[in-house]
Amino acid sequence: MRVLIATAQVPFVRGGAEMHAEGLQAALTAAGHQVEQVRLPFKWYPPERILDQILATRLLDVTESSGNRIDRVIGSKR
Repeated sequence: MRVLIATAQVPFVRGGAEMHAEGLQAALTAAGHQVEQVRLPFKWYPPERILDQILATRLLDVTESSGNRIDRVIGSKR
C-alpha cells in the first residue's frame, strides 16, 4: 500500500511530533508498505494569517504522485 504521512512543520523546529512521524514511517515500512512523508511549512503568526496557512494545506492535492495513486493519507499535527 502507498501511504503518505502529512504533517505541518515549523521551519527549523524539531520535536516529538516529528519523531513520532518518523517512527510511524519506519513501522509502516517494516510492515511492507511504501511510505513517504510530506512536511508542509507552517507559520503560526501573526494570528490573522493562521486561516490562510490552513487553507493552503487544504488546497494541496495528495490523491496521487507522478501519476500513481496514493492509497492512504495519515495526517498529523492538526
